[in-house]
Amino acid sequence: MLKLISIYSNLHGSNSMRADMRYSANIKDAVEYDFLIFESRGLFKMSLKLQFMINRFILNKINNSVVYGVVGPDHDRQYDIYQMDLVSPKTYLMIKIRSFFVPRMVCDFNVAGNTIPALVQLKTLVTVQVDVARQNWDSQEKLHWIEYPEITPYET
Repeated sequence: MLKLISIYSNLHGSNSMRADMRYSANIKDAVEYDFLIFESRGLFKMSLKLQFMINRFILNKINNSVVYGVVGPDHDRQYDIYQMDLVSPKTYLMIKIRSFFVPRMVCDFNVAGNTIPALVQLKTLVTVQVDVARQNWDSQEKLHWIEYPEITPYET
């Protein structure tokens, strides 16, 4: 089961990477892994955190894992949903899945018609990936594929 861990807390396995919000699940041996983060500080920082999350899966013998991130809001109150996967050696593919808006007041409530389906789709995608990760552990198939970012995010 996917659960909200904490707001403004470190990613599992890191003392320096902090997400605004993160959702985790137990995969094996009661060890929690992050599957979804929400980030307000920009796409680049989120991409580094997603790469770290994938690396942690691979180092712990969990292959074929996809992680998700939501970044925003931008100047238009738009949030973007991304997924990241390790597709070949040292090649992390990040794809924008969709965008949604969050209403600020009652007169903006018409945007909720797109917001709710976007969040339901995100929940479904993440839940499927939790099940995939539970089935694909104990393999070192992609261990030599991972790459650590040369730029490490510094956050206070």
